[in-house]
Amino acid sequence: TYKVDVDGDLNVHWDIDANAVYLVYPGPFEDPRERAALVAFGNYLHQFIARGQEIPTVTRATYVTNTSYPLNALPFFVFAQPEKYRSPTDIANRIGILVDEAIASVDERMFQRIVGVFKAQIETSFLESEADNYEIENRKVIGQHALNTGIKHYLREGMTTEEYVAMLDSITYEEMTQFLERDLAPSRRHVVTITKQ
Repeated sequence: TYKVDVDGDLNVHWDIDANAVYLVYPGPFEDPRERAALVAFGNYLHQFIARGQEIPTVTRATYVTNTSYPLNALPFFVFAQPEKYRSPTDIANRIGILVDEAIASVDERMFQRIVGVFKAQIETSFLESEADNYEIENRKVIGQHALNTGIKHYLREGMTTEEYVAMLDSITYEEMTQFLERDLAPSRRHVVTITKQ
């Protein structure tokens, strides 16, 4: 579990010669369907940000945490490491705009693509719950592949591949819209800026 005590944005310093910025959307996200919807959207959001014409030229790295980490352990957040000549505040503002644009782009057709792509990533893990080697392969995925495939979520949820896919199939477009508008609203966004001390 996690706790966010920051009431607003936060500026901190570290002894590394690099800047970083986090856009944090604190939970808790208590409904597993809500978590699954946000995971699927985070997978899409990562690509949406990466396709932005400006972001790749002004940041060294960007990622959306919920493609790797479970939302019941960490809040939903977007990370960016700006190039040295770019202000973290400017990058945070631009990424905040991209998050809002990504949410606005989710119509019914895009919703089907978002869920479909995420389901395909999960199903290609080949973790069949009735297979003889399921327990061994389950541990291998947690230990070796989860950061690349993003499937650590359903394993942490205590679900099989089939159960998690069935839950994704049961999420409606209306639910997805409700989750995104509520959980990732600009009013809930905290900006954590890290700069050299």
